[in-house]
Amino acid sequence: MSDDRRHGDPAALDLSLDDHHSGAMALLPTGAVWPRDPFGVLSRTVRGLAGVHHHAWTRVKAMLNEADPRSTYETIDMWETDCGLPDPCVENPPTALEARRAAVITKRQMGATTTPMQFIAIAASLGYEIEIKEFRPFRAWSPCNSFLNTNDGTDAAGNPRRVGWSHCWRVRVLNRRAVYWMRTNSPCNSFLRTWTTGDLECIFERIKPAHTRILWEYPTP
Repeated sequence: MSDDRRHGDPAALDLSLDDHHSGAMALLPTGAVWPRDPFGVLSRTVRGLAGVHHHAWTRVKAMLNEADPRSTYETIDMWETDCGLPDPCVENPPTALEARRAAVITKRQMGATTTPMQFIAIAASLGYEIEIKEFRPFRAWSPCNSFLNTNDGTDAAGNPRRVGWSHCWRVRVLNRRAVYWMRTNSPCNSFLRTWTTGDLECIFERIKPAHTRILWEYPTP
């Protein structure tokens, strides 16, 4: 291994087959019966044996990627099982690898979602661009033409249903659907392009603060 890689440096994990071979050769005894000829029988034998260790090392290094849902590939099924995916809010679960990763990341972030920026981040991970507006109740210093409350349909008895502005917030969706393209690291049976629609409302309504109400706004088709 080259001298420019030190303990704690991520580059130190990038051990090649030549690194394993040279390391194994350095552990051999010295003497006339232990030649260091790189094309000799001994060197070639050690290289073949070192290949097994190199393969094991690459598999161990790959587990570092699998431990992060943003880079997982082989264990994406296990991540989905752990997160209870596919989400019942999604009628057609995504098949693209990036979309499945996004769903895992979103599900893991839902437990700490309380601020507008966190909701915006969740929407972005699902492929949506949104804006959030929080309404404020009428105050003594509010303009005299400000609304106290707003009518939002009727209840079961046909009476106007009042929704306090302090418990309402509006989600303005800037794009109607999320699009995922097939990538070079996507499974070979993936579609060239997939779309997801209708899942945003279901997910937000499930994870929003229970005392609040979301007003949805979509762009004109």
